Amino acid sequence: MRQATLIYNPLAGPVNLAATIELVADFWRARGWRVSIRATQAAGHATQLAEEAAVSGHRLVLAAG
Repeated sequence: MRQATLIYNPLAGPVNLAATIELVADFWRARGWRVSIRATQAAGHATQLAEEAAVSGHRLVLAAG
């Protein structure tokens, strides 16, 4: 199964961002992707999470927020 990582900033956007993130993940899951959702915790953290995903063999990295 193809693997993807969805990285998001939990402090960005509307209060219900988590629900929107789940909808995006479900979109990709319905197309055969295994999606890991990762929240950023500090400036620069998204870059670290993306690098970890790439090293782990994830073929797709998505970012939001």
